[in-house]
Amino acid sequence: MTLDLHANTHRDSDRRERIWRSRARVDADYGAGDLDLAKIARAACYAPHHFHRLFKKEVGMTPHQYVTFRRIQVARRMLIETDESVTNICFAVGFESLGSFSSLFNRYTGHSPSRFRRRYHRSAELIPSVRLPWCLMMRWAGHRSEGL
Repeated sequence: MTLDLHANTHRDSDRRERIWRSRARVDADYGAGDLDLAKIARAACYAPHHFHRLFKKEVGMTPHQYVTFRRIQVARRMLIETDESVTNICFAVGFESLGSFSSLFNRYTGHSPSRFRRRYHRSAELIPSVRLPWCLMMRWAGHRSEGL
């Protein structure tokens, strides 16, 4: 019995480590437009479908939702700290369509990218944190489970 418990604990630990490794891959490569489920799953050494299920269970959102979340998070920071155009930021963080970027940005933040910039540009001290917890952003965005 003790051996089985130890094996399960080790297996769970290994699974968590692999999922978090894939999350680190997203954090490093969020700007790559070709960052898809298969590439992220490969970083964790899982088949895509199995990885999707495990990632959602471990992280609390699908891989696609996490990629989008990271891209929006970085775009928020860039809009505040740089003078780059909204279009350049859109492509720099990995979106392929300005319309999709603007729509998702609005869903996550409650502002269009341009309005967000006008309100917060170079005044990061006015907002509590550029890095909101993902659970708060997900709730605020009214996210539904979406597959990748």
